[in-house]
Amino acid sequence: MGDHNKYRNNLDYNYAIYLINQVPHIHLGHLILKEDEAITSRIGCLNYTFYDDAKQVEEEINHHRNEIQCVVSENKIPAWDHIRFGETQHPSLGQYADGVDTMQFLTTLN
Repeated sequence: MGDHNKYRNNLDYNYAIYLINQVPHIHLGHLILKEDEAITSRIGCLNYTFYDDAKQVEEEINHHRNEIQCVVSENKIPAWDHIRFGETQHPSLGQYADGVDTMQFLTTLN
């Protein structure tokens, strides 16, 4: 993505904004990492945060359930589909986008 013109323009813009505003960040050349609790991030940026224990993580993601499409984790998190790293773009037959069974939805249309 780093060579994609529109992506690169967004990346460079956000990098400039962070530099001008002296926002702490890590620039990887193709992605900017920023410590921030916000669920959404700017194009070309990835927010991250630290937690003291797994219970805090579980509470936080459950609090934002309606804003999160999937949770990727090495360990299973109760009440969430277990999606491992590298599997987000390869859903199983029983996994549905936003929890909606597409075929079931289509059969209800008139």
